Amino acid sequence: MRRIYWRGVSAAGACLILALLICGTDAQAQAQDDLAALETKIDELNRAGSYDEALPLAERLVAGRQAKFGDLSAEHAEALNWLASLYYSQSRFDKAEPIYQRVLTIRESVLGAGHEDVLSTLGMLASVYLSTGRPNLAEPLLKGVLSQREQAPTPNRGQIVYSLKQLASAAAALNHHDEAEAHIRRALAMVEGADQDPAETAAFLGALADVQRGQGKLADASTSLERALSLHEKAAQSQDQDLLAQVNHIQVLVQMAKLSQAMDRFDIAAELIERVHALTEKALGPEHPAVASALEAIASVKEGQGRLAEAEALRKRAIAIVERAYGRQHLNVAQSLQALGTLYRMQFRYDEALPLFQRSLDIAAPVLGPGNPDLSTYLADLGEQLWLLQRYDEAKPHLTRALANAQSSQSADATKSATMQIRVLRSLAYLHETQMRPSEAWPLLQRALELSERSFGPDHEETGGILAALGVHAFGEDRLDEAESLFLRALPISEKAGRDSSGYADIIAGLGLVHYKRRDWQKAYDAMSTASAIFAAQEQKAAGSTSVFAERSKGQHSVPRDQFYLLQATAAYHLAAADAAKSELLSDEGFKLIQRSQNSRTATALAQMAARFASGTGALSLLLRERQDLMREWRAVDTRLTLALSSPPEQRDTAGEAALREHLDRMSGRAGTIDAELARDFPDYAGLADPKPLTINTVQGLLTAREVLVIVASLPE
Repeated sequence: MRRIYWRGVSAAGACLILALLICGTDAQAQAQDDLAALETKIDELNRAGSYDEALPLAERLVAGRQAKFGDLSAEHAEALNWLASLYYSQSRFDKAEPIYQRVLTIRESVLGAGHEDVLSTLGMLASVYLSTGRPNLAEPLLKGVLSQREQAPTPNRGQIVYSLKQLASAAAALNHHDEAEAHIRRALAMVEGADQDPAETAAFLGALADVQRGQGKLADASTSLERALSLHEKAAQSQDQDLLAQVNHIQVLVQMAKLSQAMDRFDIAAELIERVHALTEKALGPEHPAVASALEAIASVKEGQGRLAEAEALRKRAIAIVERAYGRQHLNVAQSLQALGTLYRMQFRYDEALPLFQRSLDIAAPVLGPGNPDLSTYLADLGEQLWLLQRYDEAKPHLTRALANAQSSQSADATKSATMQIRVLRSLAYLHETQMRPSEAWPLLQRALELSERSFGPDHEETGGILAALGVHAFGEDRLDEAESLFLRALPISEKAGRDSSGYADIIAGLGLVHYKRRDWQKAYDAMSTASAIFAAQEQKAAGSTSVFAERSKGQHSVPRDQFYLLQATAAYHLAAADAAKSELLSDEGFKLIQRSQNSRTATALAQMAARFASGTGALSLLLRERQDLMREWRAVDTRLTLALSSPPEQRDTAGEAALREHLDRMSGRAGTIDAELARDFPDYAGLADPKPLTINTVQGLLTAREVLVIVASLPE
């Protein structure tokens, strides 16, 4: 499953900017303070995203206020609040949390438990808890804040609706989606009833869309976001938007882009994110970290479109901005490096990906701590990369640590924890398989299966994939009855993605191989023929494309494709020997399969040749580039459809699935048109990139009386 990397304009980034704005208004209230000039400078640096420069000034402000007003003073608490907000803005929540606790203690002592400054501090503590995956701690705080604000002598509508919005975020994080929707709809009714700024209504429509997306109601979420965007654009036309309104406008655009990407509307997502980029640079300047988030969002969309070179340039620029804003050892830098490493892995640039994963782990480990569950992804990335480079002894300890950290998670997001554990269990199993230790691989896969069935259900795509992996394992140990049973359990799950999907073909191929080992030639040939027809269609799509389609997956196939074709050919020849009536037909089919086996072995070299051709400027290059981009996008959309079909019934989106199928059909149609143009205008290239097997009669017609064709095809056994 491909991970999508684009941080925070819609979540952490928006909260970051909002925190700066809140602090900015507080600074104006302290205009008479002797340290006002220092506070103003902090505000300027903060708004520019120059956090490393702002932090020492904030520490000076704290020391100055403490010396002038004393420890237990509102002024000292205000300065501490500035410092905490700076750390919060940098996502350094481990630093922000204890400072907010100090602010709370001082304000409760000086102002009283019900004072609005105390409630605001509780709200920021809750935001820290939400940002660090502890919604169970945030929710009771927010309920208390809401109750206090509602019971105030003169309730403030704005503060109440903000509390409702925060409370909805906590409920959604706890998967209490109906409760979250009720909070947001109540807040929205209050905002609309007050006839206030339409941008405020738009902000709550955006929050409602987030809840609806969590419920799997993608069409409803899209409607809410369209209403929100319309309100923002009307407000922008009627008056100059202040910074807060601009941030909210950007946030809605990011939400729409993410939703479009989730629905595989990549062209729409790309257009929206380009607008985000332009608006963010205009509002905050080209070097603000929020611009880096926008660049990473654009890169993610381009990766979904297969435009990997463009994505790489964007991610590198984002890294430069993030390093300048946060310093080279910040967690956000680690996340950006991790994303670039993943992009290199997608391109099979393994040697270049490795140092990026290593550096991201080196940054994240001291920040998160050695046992932090969030460190699992960094450990797993590095371990899997070492595995891909066949550095097995180095890979194992990283993967083992990743599993231990993931298992220690107390996060409310059980799905996230289960997904990480399953990922690492499978990676460890493949590592043991590679090292010829199948007895150690089997229990890991069984643990992954139990966890998947418990977390996602027996019919989920993840469960089907593990069943197939167990089937391959059992087949490799000649436990044929067990392998057949596992493949048969996995078959209906894979069928959800369609009988033309690679997962379905792999499982049918596995069943064919089981019959082959039993020497049941008819059943073996029938199943293998079904699988190889799907493989052939996939290879046709991949013909002339780049190595995205190369057979370099982690243990997903029981045998390589070239060997599979030879085994099918062997089954055909056994059947031909037993059935004289079908002898000629089956012999011819076996001859074609042997040719396909040899063609399959040259796929990587041909893909590299296609990449070189596509780098040119002529008509052939233009066609090849379009085809490569089209096929990468086809694979991404096909993966999305598989995931959509595996979702729980209450989260299925029939209209969205139909749109994905329509998109796939359009892309397949265009690919067919390009193939026809290649065959017509560039027949030599087409014949080389996608050679068609010849029949025995055709070859005999090409040979003279003194010539003979000998093909040597061998299997490991």
